[in-house]
Amino acid sequence: MLLLVSLFFFRGADESATPSKKETATRRATATSEFQRKKKARAKPRLAGMRPVAGARKKASEAKSVIDDLLQEEALLTDVQRALLAEIQSVLDREDLPALVKIVQDMQSSRAWPDEIPAALHKAAISALRWFGTKAAPEIACYLACGVQEVAESAMSALEEVLSDLDQSDYERSRTLLQLSKIVSDPDELDFMYTEIVNNMRDSVKADTMIAILTESPEVAQKALQSTFELVTEMETTGTPEDMIEKIKQWKEANPDSPDDDEFYGGLK
Repeated sequence: MLLLVSLFFFRGADESATPSKKETATRRATATSEFQRKKKARAKPRLAGMRPVAGARKKASEAKSVIDDLLQEEALLTDVQRALLAEIQSVLDREDLPALVKIVQDMQSSRAWPDEIPAALHKAAISALRWFGTKAAPEIACYLACGVQEVAESAMSALEEVLSDLDQSDYERSRTLLQLSKIVSDPDELDFMYTEIVNNMRDSVKADTMIAILTESPEVAQKALQSTFELVTEMETTGTPEDMIEKIKQWKEANPDSPDDDEFYGGLK
């Protein structure tokens, strides 16, 4: 991409330990309180121009002010850099995720990545990716390890909004979390993302998601899951994947899904 090239030249318990279905409301309230506590403790800033949304994928016209605000934020950008921002806006207007992913991949593979690329370009790319929801979650997650604090914080903020999107079913949320557990390497970030298991999944999906993470994800993701395991199952564990998997299976058997879970969590797999 000539535009991008030019830019860089410019610069185990017994059954009694398992909660019954009657305790579901209490556990959900407790989990929500824990989620809010963790979120407040992180105190991450919002991107300029970002607004709370019910669905992560909004029409591109609603997102237009995001990059406009970033342009105003970064008045010292060169003309070439501003042109790249305009290109990011253009692919967003067209809702062309593959083109946006190509722009992001070119930026991340450049020798200028990440320090020589202005923060406005990183934040614009993250903001645009966010509008595509869970489909863009892996690309957003790549920014967590970029080494630039404000960019990593912007990426985590975007991931939070994508994961908590009320328009997606718990099955889709589970698939996204499993993807991210194979990419994200920071234990604290993983632990925070796993609160979605507690808050926004029916019991069978909680169990299946935790088992998938314990069998398919790197060791750091398996260890980060332990606090979520304990919060969901209310069981103690030795911390080994084998022990947690066995107890998760016991907990799942003792906690069948409710008839109204499809309506509450979304039924599409």
